[in-house]
Amino acid sequence: MLGALRLSAELAAWRRAGKRVPLWWRDDDAIDASPALDRLLALSARHQVPLALAVIPDQLSPELVPLINAQPAVSVLQHGLDHRSRCVEGHAPAQFGDDQTAAEIAAAIAASMQRLATFERVLPVYVPPWNAVQPRLVEALRSLDLRLSAFDSLDESDRVDAHLDVLRWGARPRFRGAGRLLNRLARLLAERRRQHMWDRPVGLLTHHLDQDEPSWRFLNVLFTRLGPASGCLWLTADQVFGITKT
Repeated sequence: MLGALRLSAELAAWRRAGKRVPLWWRDDDAIDASPALDRLLALSARHQVPLALAVIPDQLSPELVPLINAQPAVSVLQHGLDHRSRCVEGHAPAQFGDDQTAAEIAAAIAASMQRLATFERVLPVYVPPWNAVQPRLVEALRSLDLRLSAFDSLDESDRVDAHLDVLRWGARPRFRGAGRLLNRLARLLAERRRQHMWDRPVGLLTHHLDQDEPSWRFLNVLFTRLGPASGCLWLTADQVFGITKT
């Protein structure tokens, strides 16, 4: 497979440079305990890969809290409020309406965040549903001193995004394909190497509730391929966002 060969060559180039490849993993849309979530957590534990779980506060089931609190390698991020769009009909979906002020958005985010308070490892990070990074949302997050994590921005100076979505989104989600994903990862790493951006992590994005069997199989192979011997370092969410534990 061409993608696998390109990725192997790129990982070798990082090793020759004496650098470790920084990676991180975010999974979106968590709301409750489920067989799919059990499978996700088992995958994280088997490969010893830390997981940042983006939880929808207003849909949160109390059963999720003890399950995640028992997983020391899992951190919780805030994924919107209720994951329902308030945009004008016909426009791209977004958590907040165009008529909402930054102050109103900040108040709504702060109130919703309280629903995550019983998690032991909740981080001050907001993940916007549908990757809808609205200008007033950015202003609101700054006022709350919250970090932003969305998807694949060209400018990540004030945020840490995911970059590698294993699913294609259409009428129904389906696996994007191993070749495309490995090629993309190789390109992202090559860009960082050429620009000497050794510390900028590449983020893997999954959605456990939507994944098909090919995507699950790919993740198992990917984590095996990108284990310690490959020169990759899977970062915790604390490390990715520069959050110091007290």
